[in-house]
Amino acid sequence: MNKLLQGATATFLVVVLSGSVQAEESKRFKLNGKMKAMGIEKIYDDETLTPKQIVTCLESSEKLEAFSTDLHARVEKFPAKLSNISALSGQIEAEQTYLDKNPTKEINDDAKMAERNKRVAEFNAMVSKYNQITEAYSKETGNYTADNTSFTLERAFFKEACAGKQYFAEDMNAVTSNQ
Repeated sequence: MNKLLQGATATFLVVVLSGSVQAEESKRFKLNGKMKAMGIEKIYDDETLTPKQIVTCLESSEKLEAFSTDLHARVEKFPAKLSNISALSGQIEAEQTYLDKNPTKEINDDAKMAERNKRVAEFNAMVSKYNQITEAYSKETGNYTADNTSFTLERAFFKEACAGKQYFAEDMNAVTSNQ
């Protein structure tokens, strides 16, 4: 059980560390470049977004906001789940210790045999539950890690293609009025 619990703990730490960078990021994913004045000649360069790029950046911004909210909500649940896994692991180890120290030696003692069989059945049920919970936790943290990777890639795209770029006020008005 300890090896599985250590694996679950390590997975949790990876998830928390990768999520904490995202959670600490207090900036929202907004176009924070300078808006160029209306009525001037429009020249699009590497630092000025076209209307199509504005649409892409706004969509990316919305996607990042949703990702951020979802990932933050999911990572907050991991400590409680890990605590439940740890508690169940402790119960299993305690029961395993009891069963190892108290074998039934008397063949004709039906009451002790029935009690032991009941405890063995309960032990097996706990192990089965533990296996299901850790498998679900592992799958959930794996999904979180994959989603966090997608978030990181989207954030890198936004930073490179959108953040700090300039745009024309007319273009932003046109794009946002069409939505």
